[in-house]
Amino acid sequence: KNLPARQPYAVRSSANVEDGKLASYAGQFGSELDVAREDLPEAVRRVRRSVESERVATYRARLDSANGIAITVMIQPMVRPVVSGVAFSRNPMTGLNEVVIEAVAGRGDRLVGEGVTPERWIHRWGNLIESPDSDLLPERVIERLASDTRRIAAARGEPVDLEWVWDGEKVWWVQLRP
Repeated sequence: KNLPARQPYAVRSSANVEDGKLASYAGQFGSELDVAREDLPEAVRRVRRSVESERVATYRARLDSANGIAITVMIQPMVRPVVSGVAFSRNPMTGLNEVVIEAVAGRGDRLVGEGVTPERWIHRWGNLIESPDSDLLPERVIERLASDTRRIAAARGEPVDLEWVWDGEKVWWVQLRP
C-alpha cells in the first residue's frame, strides 16, 4: 500500500539454494519485470510457485540435491535500462584473472529469454584487450564496470559474477553471485 502507484517493479526470487559455489540456480526461479503495483500480489505468487516448476525439478535432479528450497521474494523498483549485462571478475571460459563484461541493449532478460548474443569486453591489467566494434556503452561506463567488479571481488575475497543495468546515467548493480 505504501509503494508508489506509478512506479513499475521487479519481483525477484531469493532462495536458500541460489547463487552458491556449487550450484547457482541461475534462471531457474521466476522473476517478473515491469510489474504495476496492483499486480504485485499475483506476481509474488507466481515467483513463489516457480519453486514447483519442472525446470527446477530437473535442475535439482541433475545436482542430485535433496536440500529443501526456502524462497522469499524481493520487490525492487524497476530501473529502465538502456543497457543490461553481466560482469565476471574471472573469465568464466578460461579462468584467467580478467574482467569480462557482456551487455545487450535494453533489459537483461534478453540475454537468456531471446538468445541474443551479447557484446563483450575483456579488461586485463588495467586495459581493454578486447572490445566490440559498437557504441553500445561509453568507455567510461566500461571502465567503471571493470573497476567496480574488481573492487567487489576483492571485498568478497573470491571471484564474482554480477548482474547490472545502466539507465543512461548510472550503473545499478542488481545481483551478485560467487
